[in-house]
Amino acid sequence: MTDDPQGMKALFHMQGANEFFDAQGNHVETLDVWWFMNHYESHCREHGIPINKQLYL
Repeated sequence: MTDDPQGMKALFHMQGANEFFDAQGNHVETLDVWWFMNHYESHCREHGIPINKQLYL
């Protein structure tokens, strides 16, 4: 959270995958770099937003 009316920018560095399990310990979902890339690109395509290739190293 920020008090700046312009908002803020954040950079998150993932090392490895985030795995989610339900209350019984069953695997629900894995979010890794490939999931995030697909999620970003799918969102852009669905909303007519150009994919920013500068985000990729």
